[in-house]
Amino acid sequence: MACRGEQMPVAHAALLRQHESTRELELSHLAKLQRLRVDQARDQHGVEQLNQAEYTKRLKQELVAKHAAQIKQIPKNIKVC
Repeated sequence: MACRGEQMPVAHAALLRQHESTRELELSHLAKLQRLRVDQARDQHGVEQLNQAEYTKRLKQELVAKHAAQIKQIPKNIKVC
């Protein structure tokens, strides 16, 4: 049986290894979490850009249709200048 004095350095070294492993795991998880956040923000921005482009296109089409309808309502004798 090993003496208590001999067990302390071994136990201390084991605790240090465990602490370092836990620290590395935490850093790995934090890095993955940060990547997920960046990816999510990029994807969200892309979706918002797409939605804005579709909204702008729809508004432009509605404006063109409205303008065409207004032009049709103008009497023909006014159109010839």
